[in-house]
Amino acid sequence: MKRSVAAAGLCLLLLAGGCQRHEKAKAVPQPPTAAGQGQTQGQEPAEEQEQEPAPTGEPAAPQPRELAAVSTPLRDKRPGRLKNLHLACGSVNGAVIPPGGSFSFNQTVGERTAEKGYEEAIVYKDRQKVPEVGGGVCQLSSTLYLAARQAGFDVTERHAHQLPVSYVEEGQDAAVDYGSLDLVFVNTTDRPVTVGAWLTEEAVIVSLTAG
Repeated sequence: MKRSVAAAGLCLLLLAGGCQRHEKAKAVPQPPTAAGQGQTQGQEPAEEQEQEPAPTGEPAAPQPRELAAVSTPLRDKRPGRLKNLHLACGSVNGAVIPPGGSFSFNQTVGERTAEKGYEEAIVYKDRQKVPEVGGGVCQLSSTLYLAARQAGFDVTERHAHQLPVSYVEEGQDAAVDYGSLDLVFVNTTDRPVTVGAWLTEEAVIVSLTAG
């Protein structure tokens, strides 16, 4: 009788253990399906973004073009004259003439005075050579005149010297005198033009560059 009760109890324990193992097996989470792999719960599948076409490049800016380059030889190298040319070149160098705009030598350089550092040098007055503050800058204005002609610009004011000069041929000079004689020419291109002016040991050099 005792043996039957014990056997019955053992059967109950085995049955109970089998039920627990069965319930634990059901609790194991299932692996995600192929369609859901790599996705976080609640997220929609990522959509491929369309790439915007690259913006087309803007037209390249026109390259600077030299319209004229002229040099005139230094025949008179006296210090006062060289100082005056150096000052005048510094005033002209880098000047920009807008399309259709005019260049005035006197407006650009200004009055040549001792206060600005100009010294006495030879000028032509009453068909004679006399010393005057600012003398010698006519070589720069004459070189500018030749450059303007080379570039095809309209020269609206130009005056000849009373006597021949040594640095250009007759008819190629441009005399200037602040308040009375000026050199004026017009930029006839559709681009701004930069004026270059330099004094070297042997020459006065002028360039006109369309930028």
